[in-house]
Amino acid sequence: MLLDEKGDKISKSSRNSVDPTDLIEGTIKLSGDRMHGYGIDTIRAWAITKDSDTNSYVDREEIERVNQEVKLLRGLIRIMLGQVQLPSSADTNFGDLTLIDKVMMAKILKFGVQVTEAYERLDLKQAYSLIQDFS
Repeated sequence: MLLDEKGDKISKSSRNSVDPTDLIEGTIKLSGDRMHGYGIDTIRAWAITKDSDTNSYVDREEIERVNQEVKLLRGLIRIMLGQVQLPSSADTNFGDLTLIDKVMMAKILKFGVQVTEAYERLDLKQAYSLIQDFS
């Protein structure tokens, strides 16, 4: 159940409801265009951070914070992928890597195992936390 800022239950019949489409795609302006949506990834990340056993309310400031985290994470991944340089051959030996590359490779492998295990347990909160901590 979702609650508003006053602690009242949000329902379709009351006037205090939040349209999920407005949160994802943005509100409809007079011109008919949608503006200022957070996107589905932000809403999913926000939902993961919530405890499903307790009542929660939609707080735009909190969604905005999660939106900034998602944007930061996307930017970081974009930068990291831009720095990837594939070896000239697939037979690159781990011993031939520099110390920094070895350390990063070990961290990435450990990270991959931990995130995969969290997803297999359907522990999305843990997976999201690992991703945040890694970045």
